[in-house]
Amino acid sequence: MEQTDFAADMLMLAPDAPVVTGILSTAFERVEAKISAGVVTTIDDARQRIRAGVQAGVHAKMADDHERAKKHGTARNDSPPVGPDGRVPLTARSHLECMPPDDRFKVMLEHRNRRALTGE
Repeated sequence: MEQTDFAADMLMLAPDAPVVTGILSTAFERVEAKISAGVVTTIDDARQRIRAGVQAGVHAKMADDHERAKKHGTARNDSPPVGPDGRVPLTARSHLECMPPDDRFKVMLEHRNRRALTGE
């Protein structure tokens, strides 16, 4: 599923990682509740709300990682090193987890877009 891949890519985790499945479950549960309440009545609205819920969940995880890094004195404001192909290597994950969530989200979105352009 598109949103599973998005969350996994943005957090550099496997699609079946507990964090990824938790983010997806939360997004789906919230939309399901809105459907039951009659607030969501179209498939397109449900998709948009799921997408927004997954993005919010990813951002919240990134914020949590950054707060943990600040508590441990390892917070960083610099971008991670990139490979010769301009993409973020898996070895940069710990660096990313120490970045502010907005910066990390931007870096990972750019990384994901580069991967999409090369067909990986």
